[in-house]
Amino acid sequence: MIRRSVLYYMHIYNGSGFIQDEEGRDLADDETARAEAIAAARDVMAGDLREGRLDLSSYIAVENEAHEPLFTIVFRDAVEIRTGPAAPSRSGGGEGRE
Repeated sequence: MIRRSVLYYMHIYNGSGFIQDEEGRDLADDETARAEAIAAARDVMAGDLREGRLDLSSYIAVENEAHEPLFTIVFRDAVEIRTGPAAPSRSGGGEGRE
């Protein structure tokens, strides 16, 4: 049995604007499309972090080949965010050195 792939579009909405996916991606199913959208969100966040910023309200809207909305991946839901006490500051004053 031959499985047909489906075309999915993943549009990115972030603080810099809107990036429309004009080509789409051939994927096996919605579950694969969701995993790809999460990976794409993490890639965008990694690039943003390298530039010293992060917008967790950004999201990727996924559509099927008829451009019908399927689901949305909000960046804050694509990562585990941990908070806690800050690490002690190391001012270079000789602490921890022999």
